[in-house]
Amino acid sequence: MRRVKVAIPTRSHAGLDDSVSDIFGKTKTFTIVKVERGKIVGVHIINNPTTSYRYRIFIVLYGVYLVFEGLSFRAASRALEVFTVLIGSISHEGHKIVRDRSSGIFDKIEAEKLISVQEEMSNRTGVPCMLDVVGENSGALVKYIKFVADISDLPFLINGPSASVRIEAGNYVKEVGLQDRAIYNSVNYTLSEDEIKAIGKTGLKAGIIQAFNPRNPYPDGMIQILEGVPEKEGLIARALKAGIEKPLIFTPVLDVPSVGLAASGIHSAKEKFGLPTGTAPVGVVGK
Repeated sequence: MRRVKVAIPTRSHAGLDDSVSDIFGKTKTFTIVKVERGKIVGVHIINNPTTSYRYRIFIVLYGVYLVFEGLSFRAASRALEVFTVLIGSISHEGHKIVRDRSSGIFDKIEAEKLISVQEEMSNRTGVPCMLDVVGENSGALVKYIKFVADISDLPFLINGPSASVRIEAGNYVKEVGLQDRAIYNSVNYTLSEDEIKAIGKTGLKAGIIQAFNPRNPYPDGMIQILEGVPEKEGLIARALKAGIEKPLIFTPVLDVPSVGLAASGIHSAKEKFGLPTGTAPVGVVGK
């Protein structure tokens, strides 16, 4: 392995001179050490964004490959292999809290209640969670993101119907310094060179990669669009070009029968790429 990031739970901000914390999840800071060809080439210190199991999400989003825990190293990706992460959607089409989708007017009291319920259930069950923030246009999406960021410390997805909407919201996230909590949703088969460049300028490092292949909706088609073919790069490689260092694979559900295909796609993609992978069957089952 030529390059790797290692997360070490530490007690303060002393970097390589710091002492190792005994409690990983409730550590004060994480010292992230970048190693290349056996040599330390970078050290970055971050405050533990949350003193709970949610640290696992942030560690993976920072691109960490190994974590130092219990006097030994283990793969950081185990955090998302062992612990399922559930993502609750808010302000989506048909969501009753939204009063006017075009202007982004919504019931803030009810929205806060729903987010609190998700966090409470997450705390009770130990299942980490995120928020998928959906907006009809960039103005509405920015309003929703600002609200969510003000009342919750959860990671959130930037979800808009077009690249221009997502990019404008991504630029807002960069402006207010929320990139470490934000996930671009999504890179998909419509990805253009202009969108690749625009994503790079937002500074976003995490992104959902949709494995929907319009020419072949079966699991092998999902793998093909992610991996690419001789004449065209796959979405994973193109997302990396956009600066997405932490790709999260999403297998599509188009209707109830395709839930099985999505589940099979998760297995295939996980086996092929070893990346965090999931789907959203409730989008069709709940209708």
